[in-house]
Amino acid sequence: RRVHGGRSVGAVVANTNAAFTRWYSRCAFQRERDDIVVALRSHTESALKVYRDNNGVLPARIIFYRDGISYGQQRQVREYEIDPVLRGVAAVGGPEYKPDVSFILVNKRIGSRFFEVNETGTCNPPAGMVVDTMVTDPDQISDFYLISQAPRHATMRPVHYIVMLDGASRSLTLYQYQILTHKLTHLYYNWAGTVAVPAPVRYAHKLAYLVGQSLHVQPSDTLSELLYYL
Repeated sequence: RRVHGGRSVGAVVANTNAAFTRWYSRCAFQRERDDIVVALRSHTESALKVYRDNNGVLPARIIFYRDGISYGQQRQVREYEIDPVLRGVAAVGGPEYKPDVSFILVNKRIGSRFFEVNETGTCNPPAGMVVDTMVTDPDQISDFYLISQAPRHATMRPVHYIVMLDGASRSLTLYQYQILTHKLTHLYYNWAGTVAVPAPVRYAHKLAYLVGQSLHVQPSDTLSELLYYL
């Protein structure tokens, strides 16, 4: 988000408990139009330490959902975000800590549309519909389209998810990624139904918007475990 002085804000929101009810947030100011989150390593380290403080152990699996990146920036993401995340994980846990780390690109600005054809004509597909064949990208590890909402009077835009990093053991199937992603769209506190993207992605958007458009300063660390940006 652009702010005064020609800067933007990159935000990270991380879940810190098994029930998905506690969220830790960090943000940092960056150069204007800088889409890469330059402080992602430090954000990762901070989130892991908070998770360890809350649970007594570090997580066995870490899944990142990364929004706000175009298809053409995947190489930059791999070099300047995925690698720093892995280094941050190693810095906190040491050489013996080897969690499965997955990194999923979230792309909302796409031209693809899907429709259901029935006896009454053409309509939006039902919420929860997944497309993972025919129109997916064979050059990716795995990818899929998910429609998490079912509007009555508009054409629903699917969201494209690309698994850029699938963890060392690849213990999650594509179907499990799809189920997890859809369930996370139900966990946004400001809405009783589903949202278009997983809740932590939406939370990060809200945080970046608040800091970039209204606060213009780094939020206090005492707020990092509160959903003050909703």
